[in-house]
Amino acid sequence: MREGPLSGTFGSPPPKLQIAVASGQRLTRQCFAHCLGAALSAAVRTFDTVSDLIAANNDHSSITILLDTPQSELPEAIAALRNAGTGGPVVLVTDDDSSPAIVAALDAGVNGYVPTSLSLEIVSEAVRLVGAGGTFVPARNLLAAVRGGGGEPPRQSSDLMMFTARQAAVINELRKGKSNKVIAYDLSMCESTVKVHVRNIMRKLKAKNRTQVALLAGKNQTETVG
Repeated sequence: MREGPLSGTFGSPPPKLQIAVASGQRLTRQCFAHCLGAALSAAVRTFDTVSDLIAANNDHSSITILLDTPQSELPEAIAALRNAGTGGPVVLVTDDDSSPAIVAALDAGVNGYVPTSLSLEIVSEAVRLVGAGGTFVPARNLLAAVRGGGGEPPRQSSDLMMFTARQAAVINELRKGKSNKVIAYDLSMCESTVKVHVRNIMRKLKAKNRTQVALLAGKNQTETVG
């Protein structure tokens, strides 16, 4: 059963997001859709099941949010979406924030893993990131997964890292899980400039990817230079 769109009026992200929420719990999905739509100024449609969403969803690029879909049903749900030609990203919102559950969900093909312990502000930014082509996993859960797998997160030099004011601003946005496109918009930069800053930051931190930048930068205070 498809329900009407729920939208909000807060600040508009570029571009405007199209979101579809599927959950068998009607009150939960309607409340979630209302809050998320208001936070992102986005049109949010709600559905009882993934099958209902597929039958009614004409916008195959929209973000699909699955609320509390059991892990055992997740691969089948994502496969159904892909087989139906729904190529948009998929976000799982769930009470389970354990590392094995996160790894299993990523293996199943989700683009975002959002525990319900997170605030609405963070959830909104996570959905925004996924909509811009990124992948969201809470940093603390990712770190736990790395340690649980027998590995250690990369170590940073004990020397105080030096960053320009703009690099420090980019680091702050990276720690929020934002994509280059969103960072460029928020900081009034060209996306190509953001990419250059990210490469220089990774070099200084000896990080191999953006996730490591967020982890390493979060462990050390940064000093800025003009």
